[in-house]
Amino acid sequence: MKKLLYILIILITLLTLGFYRLFVMELNYRQDVSVQPMAELKMLKPLNTLEGMPYDQIYVLNGFNYTTNSYRNDAIKDWVTIKHGYGTTVHIYLFSNSSDALEDYFIEKKYNKIQSEVVKTENDRYFITYIKRIRSADQLYLPTDNYTSGVYFLKENIVVEFLQTNDSKDIKEKEKAISIIARYIRGQIRKQE
Repeated sequence: MKKLLYILIILITLLTLGFYRLFVMELNYRQDVSVQPMAELKMLKPLNTLEGMPYDQIYVLNGFNYTTNSYRNDAIKDWVTIKHGYGTTVHIYLFSNSSDALEDYFIEKKYNKIQSEVVKTENDRYFITYIKRIRSADQLYLPTDNYTSGVYFLKENIVVEFLQTNDSKDIKEKEKAISIIARYIRGQIRKQE
């Protein structure tokens, strides 16, 4: 009788673990993305504006919020979005000062599953998230063919988010976007000098 009870307990434990893995547990994969162009970007002083950068959508420019048609009273001075390739979106936030940018960086870090982080200085750091496979809410939480991942950079008073959501774990579009945005930011730095 005791043997049967032990077998039953083990079986229930295995079924529970299998259920958890199949229906609940996050499916995360390593992201081997090249971040070199942004990682090597040097900013000796904070940027003044993102004006003149190419964008797909402007949310805030010089403190004016284009979605509410009013001036913001928080730390975000400029905020632009750039869509790149298939499923890659880049958000660039320019803050009034470096400490507000650092605070935003830590908030983003808190809400993401971090694969790795590199800290060069207090205001020069980045982290890479895992590639997360999305589960379907309407089909018993089975894994779908959609993946999401991100790379977040803090450079002085800007935070740059490279987000990718698509039906592949391929990161080539994100790598291209990282290279292009690094070039744009270098151009902004040169204009400011």
